[in-house]
Amino acid sequence: MKPIGMKTMRGKTNKLMILACSVVMQLHPGHVQAASCDSNARMSTPTSDFRFLDGGAVVYHRRTGLEWRRCPEGMAFVRGDAPDHSRDICRGAAEAFSLQGAKDDVVHANTGAGRSGHRDWRLPSVEELSSIVEQACTVPSINEAVFPDTPVTWFWADPPVPMRGGEGTVWGVGFGAGGYYVGLDNGGAVRLVRSHAGAADTGKPGRGFEISLEESTQGNFGVLGVGVGYLGGGAYLDEKGVRRSGLHANLSITIEGKPSQFRQPQAREGQTLKVDGYRILVEKILPENPRGIVILRVWSP
Repeated sequence: MKPIGMKTMRGKTNKLMILACSVVMQLHPGHVQAASCDSNARMSTPTSDFRFLDGGAVVYHRRTGLEWRRCPEGMAFVRGDAPDHSRDICRGAAEAFSLQGAKDDVVHANTGAGRSGHRDWRLPSVEELSSIVEQACTVPSINEAVFPDTPVTWFWADPPVPMRGGEGTVWGVGFGAGGYYVGLDNGGAVRLVRSHAGAADTGKPGRGFEISLEESTQGNFGVLGVGVGYLGGGAYLDEKGVRRSGLHANLSITIEGKPSQFRQPQAREGQTLKVDGYRILVEKILPENPRGIVILRVWSP
């Protein structure tokens, strides 16, 4: 029986309670929770961005050029009776792996006939995992129409990125609220990914990954954090300190929760920002009502 979803309010106290609950529940890899989503928020990973492959067992994410297994390792995909795949489920419990166990699972997945006819599955990077975090949903923070029955737990990333000042901890993605670190001795879940034939086969999405954020919001994508202040027209200073007028967005960027070396907060459409090894392209600025939206494409170091 599917658990009842946690209903939330938008107040600060409730938000803190959700975060606290998500941290507790992420300790149990088999725990599945119905997502609580803000119906007034714009989806960061709408279902229309995905195409279903292999009878629905795999999805292709158009924005990143990645193919994902819809079910975590240890869970079995079961095709539902809806043509749009809205009734597909993942049956069973996600297996909890050590980091080495997760790497061994990748080897096993690529033996023989492989999975879904492919033998090039791998662990995703932190940035790739973060690209499927749904900003409008919590517990789990994922689009369940695309990734059904996702457990509220940690998922391993590779290569493991050490957390500054946290000995024995690396960055993984927890799908309670997204963007958490995990101890190397802890068990984590695995969701396999592969580069689509149209993307560069480099172990990372050749086209980067795309994120969209509303005005006056903050998004955490593993190591990288991006905040959006004002966006729209008016006067601003460009990257050379020249005063200009036109469409721009005020951005703040953090690395592992700390201020980055980014020193040009007012960015124009089409500009590429270089921050601590990341390349961030400001693809589109949409000054809509009631909140504008900025669309960024990110390439990790």
